[in-house]
Amino acid sequence: MKALMFLSHVLDEQTPTYGGKGKISILKTRQMSKGDPCNEMAWAFSDHAGTHVDAPKHFIQKGKTIDQFLPEDWLFNTVELVVLNGVKAGQIIGPDDMPSLNKGTECVLIKTGYERFRKTQAYWDNAPGLHPDLAVWLKRSCPKIRAVGMDLISISSIGNRELGRASHREFLGREILLIEDMKLSVLKKSPHKVWVAPIRVKDADAAPCSIFAWSV
Repeated sequence: MKALMFLSHVLDEQTPTYGGKGKISILKTRQMSKGDPCNEMAWAFSDHAGTHVDAPKHFIQKGKTIDQFLPEDWLFNTVELVVLNGVKAGQIIGPDDMPSLNKGTECVLIKTGYERFRKTQAYWDNAPGLHPDLAVWLKRSCPKIRAVGMDLISISSIGNRELGRASHREFLGREILLIEDMKLSVLKKSPHKVWVAPIRVKDADAAPCSIFAWSV
């Protein structure tokens, strides 16, 4: 495993979106090859497009927005990788599926292997999700937890939308950031540190982000 790696996917027009809706547009508005003095692009996409982080504001009316977090809030010094084998379509992952965790963990990365379906409809159509009880269990097991990341398009399985909304409220209400659509296939063990770098937009409830992992 490399010492420094990306845990985020590159955004392009083939990036999968939740429910298969809200396609991404990346236009070349200026091109030197066509005589323009410089190269330039115009981007149009949801703040939940690609690898992104949900802030509490996404489901908590008075919750913190992306721009309200401090620089140090995006650095996680104790990170634990949880590998769950055999996760099936539509499965809702709960406390019973989790191993015991280090009490001092700040960020948990849940690797299901579902990333292998990312270029297919299966990635968003009835993909696995996370149960609301998992937020309660994680906060009790790891009092310092500040983020949960996963190789799923969302913690909300499209076949269980109401449960998914309840999960968002449970996690975000405890100020546990949700990092969705991560690139976890590159991880073989828990990284030493993880740094999340979201696009900072005023009052944003979420933001696409670049994520870097350090190994030891």
